[in-house]
Amino acid sequence: MESVKVSIITPCYNVEQYIGECLDSVLSQSLGDIEMICIDDGSTDSTRKILEDYKAKDPRIVIIEQENSGPSVGRNAAMDIARGEYISFVDSDDLMAEGALEKCYVLAHEYATDVVHFNADTFFDSPEFKEQFKLYEEQGQRDLANNNYIRSGYEKYNSKGTPTDGPTLFSAMYPAGTYRPPIWLCFFRGAFLKEHGFRFIKGILHADDPFTFETILSAKSVAFCDDVLYRRRFRPDSIMTTPFGRRNAVSRIIGQKKMLGFLDSIAPALSEDALRVAMHYLNYRRKIIEENYMKFLSEEEEADLEYINLLASLPIYGQPSGGQGSTSFSSRVKNKLKRTFKRG
Repeated sequence: MESVKVSIITPCYNVEQYIGECLDSVLSQSLGDIEMICIDDGSTDSTRKILEDYKAKDPRIVIIEQENSGPSVGRNAAMDIARGEYISFVDSDDLMAEGALEKCYVLAHEYATDVVHFNADTFFDSPEFKEQFKLYEEQGQRDLANNNYIRSGYEKYNSKGTPTDGPTLFSAMYPAGTYRPPIWLCFFRGAFLKEHGFRFIKGILHADDPFTFETILSAKSVAFCDDVLYRRRFRPDSIMTTPFGRRNAVSRIIGQKKMLGFLDSIAPALSEDALRVAMHYLNYRRKIIEENYMKFLSEEEEADLEYINLLASLPIYGQPSGGQGSTSFSSRVKNKLKRTFKRG
């Protein structure tokens, strides 16, 4: 199959109110050599018809149809058929900023990057929902609503010297409080994703968390664009604005297990600074899960007890002495951890 410069992957489920605006923002990009892979995830409204109407006018649209299985399944299926030299992810209710794809493509070529990271801003679906959002602010969404997807101070990672690697960027962002896991803040080299076999975990919420964590720590070269290239919509009934519950708790625990296993596998290749930061990040996530999400699980329900026990079995990073709280890392990694904590 003939390749294109960029494949845009967009899962769609009952978004008849938003999908047209999303499609327009992508199809009108100044970079025209693209394909937009839209996954109809078993929609029951007119989403599928809208996609077909757009495809009839613009052959750059590719439609994948699946039973309702969640965005992870759709994204994985789209990655399998994507023809793009680069891959971008766009949620079906969000918008790409004008010229976003061209800016990312030029920057990626200029610095030969595996990943380009960039900024986004946020907007509310309606004034009424902005007022209702106060309820969600109590659950930790305040910073996100206040455009906390805009980061500054990373222009140095566009210098033309030795390319910056992903662990270095992560080590700068996380301690500064500016690391953000949404995949729509990234522009990926397609071969990089396929070479490493990155996949989204089926059936969980917030599958971006392990995916972005794995990609940034694996990237040999990255760049950061401080332009706002994406617009995230806050609306009712989306994953991000649905009040936290049991599924959030289960998803976070499953994601934590995946990230711990990945860090174990990649730790020997990381610098001691990057390894320390990654461990601090996962310790912080563990704390958040225990303090904010565990309250949604019940020790009286067998299914919930399974996840409570799973979380209890996951290590908390510390001096690997073999006692309580030590990691389950292999012996080849423990030596590096010892050196790391001696420095920390």
